[in-house]
Amino acid sequence: MAYREGTIAVTNGSTTVTGTGTNFSAQDLGKPLSTDDWSQLGEIAAVVSTTEITLREVWGGPTGSGKNYQIGTSSFIYKPHNMLVSLLGWFTQVFDGITALATVMKIGRASTSDEAVIELQTNGAGRARLRLKSGSDDAAIEVSADGVTWYESITFDRSSGEVAFPSGGAGSGSVNTSGSPVAGNYARFSAAAVIEPRTVAEVLADIGAAAAAHGHVAADISDFDTQVRTSRLDQFAAPTAAVTMNSRNITTLAEPSADGDATTKRYVDNLIAGLARKHPCRAASAANITLSGEQTIDGVSVVTGDRVLLMGQTAGAENGIYVCSASAWTRATDFDADSEVVGGTTIPVSEGTVNGDTGWRVATDDPIIIGTTSLAFSPVATGSGGEINTGSNRGSAGVGPFDAKSGVDLQFRNIAPGSNKITVALNGKDIEIDLVPNYVATLAALKALAAGVHDVVTLQGRTAAGDGGEGTFDWIGSDLSAEVAADTESGVYAPPNSDPTGASGAWVRQAVAVIDIRCFGAAPAPADSTTACAAAHTFAEANGLAVFYPAGTWLHGQITIGTSGAKVVGAGKPITTHKLADATNTPIFYATGKNDLTFSGFTLDGNKANNATASQGIRIEGASDRVQIVDVDAENCRNSGVSLSGTGQNARIVRVRAATCVQPGISISGFTDGLLDQAETFDNDDAGIQLAGSSHKWRISNCASEGNGNVTAAAGILISGSDQVTVTNCQAKDNAASHGIQFNGCADAQAIGNVCTGNGLSGLDFYNSPGGASVGNYCYNNAVRGIEIDSGSSDHRSVADRCEGNGAEGISVFRSGYVHLLEPYCLNNNQAGGDGGIRFWTDTGGGDTTDSDNGRVIGGRCTDSQGTKTQTYGIAIQTGTAGIALRDVDLEGNLTGAVSTPDGAVTFAEGCAGYQVDPTVLTLSASWVAYDANWNVPAYFKGSDNVVRVLGAMKSGTTTAGTVVATLPAGYRPAKVAGPFISFGLGVYVAFYVLPNGDIVAQTTLDASVTTIDFSFKAA
Repeated sequence: MAYREGTIAVTNGSTTVTGTGTNFSAQDLGKPLSTDDWSQLGEIAAVVSTTEITLREVWGGPTGSGKNYQIGTSSFIYKPHNMLVSLLGWFTQVFDGITALATVMKIGRASTSDEAVIELQTNGAGRARLRLKSGSDDAAIEVSADGVTWYESITFDRSSGEVAFPSGGAGSGSVNTSGSPVAGNYARFSAAAVIEPRTVAEVLADIGAAAAAHGHVAADISDFDTQVRTSRLDQFAAPTAAVTMNSRNITTLAEPSADGDATTKRYVDNLIAGLARKHPCRAASAANITLSGEQTIDGVSVVTGDRVLLMGQTAGAENGIYVCSASAWTRATDFDADSEVVGGTTIPVSEGTVNGDTGWRVATDDPIIIGTTSLAFSPVATGSGGEINTGSNRGSAGVGPFDAKSGVDLQFRNIAPGSNKITVALNGKDIEIDLVPNYVATLAALKALAAGVHDVVTLQGRTAAGDGGEGTFDWIGSDLSAEVAADTESGVYAPPNSDPTGASGAWVRQAVAVIDIRCFGAAPAPADSTTACAAAHTFAEANGLAVFYPAGTWLHGQITIGTSGAKVVGAGKPITTHKLADATNTPIFYATGKNDLTFSGFTLDGNKANNATASQGIRIEGASDRVQIVDVDAENCRNSGVSLSGTGQNARIVRVRAATCVQPGISISGFTDGLLDQAETFDNDDAGIQLAGSSHKWRISNCASEGNGNVTAAAGILISGSDQVTVTNCQAKDNAASHGIQFNGCADAQAIGNVCTGNGLSGLDFYNSPGGASVGNYCYNNAVRGIEIDSGSSDHRSVADRCEGNGAEGISVFRSGYVHLLEPYCLNNNQAGGDGGIRFWTDTGGGDTTDSDNGRVIGGRCTDSQGTKTQTYGIAIQTGTAGIALRDVDLEGNLTGAVSTPDGAVTFAEGCAGYQVDPTVLTLSASWVAYDANWNVPAYFKGSDNVVRVLGAMKSGTTTAGTVVATLPAGYRPAKVAGPFISFGLGVYVAFYVLPNGDIVAQTTLDASVTTIDFSFKAA
């Protein structure tokens, strides 16, 4: 064989071979094809093209591409002996010496009439071969001593499934495996030496009936009885029929514990003794009798042997159970010992005119001494029907039990009302039973009752039992015409039909703390319940009650709250939902100038799709103080979900959720001193929460604002024009068009512990908001800045704010002086631009030129700013900004450097990793000490002529005005500084101030000596 050019691709199970760079030709027909790993051998049946051939049989080797291949130099000859010779020769040539092959080799057959044979021969004469018979799937292993005469050692018949050992070989016989196996079969050699399966019946038949039978008895087994007798009863199968004990006892039983357990006599005796119950007496006497002779007692002629209970003996110690005798009576044997009688012992009596079928108990307390202790008896309940003293059915049978009733009435059988009452007279006292029902099913039935027929009636429902309008009504027989006229829906005042004005009286609902709107006819949506709800509110407000909206959706128009102190409560959100009726274009609840209002426990649906111009959940206006809105959801409103506007104070909005509103979810304007806690605002087109219009002194805490400002660019939480507002522990997230939290024009604002992330501008923004403070806020991954202190937000204090991964600076100070940053943490900012972790800068493009001078950064870190701009610093300071002081700030690892600053902008820097200021040293000619005990006398320096002079006394008696204390470097003047500027030289606190004429004022506050001070200068 020889390699051809190119490579081939073969697929297991396919006859198609494709080539790459090959040149197949017609001369390859009939030749063998193999891969270089000899994984398969096949015959070429057709040449399709120079790059494709077809095999006679499917390829059985592994699938692969880019294989090297070989095409034999001669064709296959499909004759059994020639093929076998060629194949064995090929095996000898290729695999000589190989003891194990990892691949499976296939020998192809040209047709089913050919045989396939593999023959093995050692260097001796003996040979063996595996042969597949022609035309079938039968196979045989054959051996030969000379290669001429062959013997079949083992054959396999595919059609019968028989594996045989033919005669003439190494033994004879067969193993017959045809047929399905049978569980429990045996096997035998047949006469033809065939191993055949045998069933049990066939084996027994082979053995023979006589041999299979046996005559063994129990005695033949030496320990049969012993083994049976030692087995426990619980080891035998449970009996399936009654088991007789042959009038014998079962002894040593355990005490019973389950219902089906057998019991012992001791257990039963103890149980009976504990009941203290005596055997019945035939008669009983409640009067004194003679204790001798047979006699008549309570209509019963007692004879010898009868048991009699005596309860009325003159000597109470004689009472008890006796046995009648013709002579003297004796006590019964179960009632003649102290131990046999205890308090509570019961004795049934079977006969007698008065005492027959009764039971009695010993009413005397323990201890009892028979013959000494006076015994008393009292009756006990029995199965008697009772005693009837009047009527037509006198006797102990009574009237029998009545049927059980599930309603609220008591029914008497066979009693026809004469005047709607039953009168029972007993000992001069009359008991009247009213036969007129004291309940009605509907309001209409209540009004249909005759006036005054009852004092109290239970109403089961307004239009149907259980519809929510139920209640208890009292008949009030005075003029209630004014109340009836005001209660247009008869929710509380229901006049009788005989007098619909109520002038002669009306049914009045008993007082309740809340009034259910269903009492006035409200029904769940789609019914419009505006009228019923308004009536309920009118009555509730007039009587100081809360209005209750039960579970369900209540469709109504605007409900106007008309009285201070009104309360509207629901079953909980979203169980109770108020939905604004179509085309109403109003708030759902509205009030103006009303104090102490409460709304809680429901959802408000503004139905903006069907209210084109306006819809709100709750709108409160005017001077409405102490409004409380708790556990309310407001959504889907054309305007705000909750709106407070006016001059109210002390509002409380807690756990309110406002979502999908066109205007701010929660809007507050003009209300002061309020609390907004645990509110959530989502997906509103405008701001999530908005405080405006001098809404001073609000505390906003634990709120979440997410995904707001989608149409109108507004912050998640927006505070404008409102001073002394504190925002704490809130989350402002993904407000895509603006800031997370923004203070705009707010003095003394505070932001504490908030999280602002993913917002479209900055996380936290102070705009034109002086005197503000930000403490412990975490602003990360915002599109622009973490925190902005912007445009007039001077005197700001930032403590431990963390700004990370923002698009521009972590903290930006713009046109705002005297900003102090304590322990800021600005890491990895400037992701999309910006100049530094912290930036002090001023508008130099002709706009507001207010500078950002005199800033302080103390502690913290500004590191790893790796923005897209070529100039990215830890702290970036723009030209025109001066008086910046740095202390103990980590400024390492930034893209460009630690600090970007013009000459003299940083007047003090100490302990800043990555940055150092080289100050000029002034040597003073006199010590600096305080002039008086208040440490408040200033020393003035002037540097216009490069000479530092004392303009005021620095030390009494030694330094006078005009004394030269230091000379400035030529061409320099003191840099502008503003106090307090802290110099820690030798522990002295020094404050510097710049006067309008350029003089510098220095104040010392500790009585200690200073001879030098580090100070920096800028060019004059």
